[in-house]
Amino acid sequence: MTTINSTTPPRPAFTWLFLATPLDMPHVQPAVVRVEADTEEQATALLPAFSLIFAAKIRTVTPFRLHIFSGNDYFSLTYEQHGDQQGNISPM
Repeated sequence: MTTINSTTPPRPAFTWLFLATPLDMPHVQPAVVRVEADTEEQATALLPAFSLIFAAKIRTVTPFRLHIFSGNDYFSLTYEQHGDQQGNISPM
């Protein structure tokens, strides 16, 4: 049986990428910004001071996660595989 940590809030379903230009500086070069949200409307609402051009929608929910950490004198690699309450791996 898989234990589920109910204190960790779920991640938003997508990472949204936009080309963003500040509304008060329309002539500057746009920057790429990333926002995690379930919908494009939620994502754009988080950036009200910018003129946005949609660039990409990337799914954040996945049954696998890989973390790589390195420092001056250490290296750590963590691989996580998430399943449902019965231990089944979710389809992608």
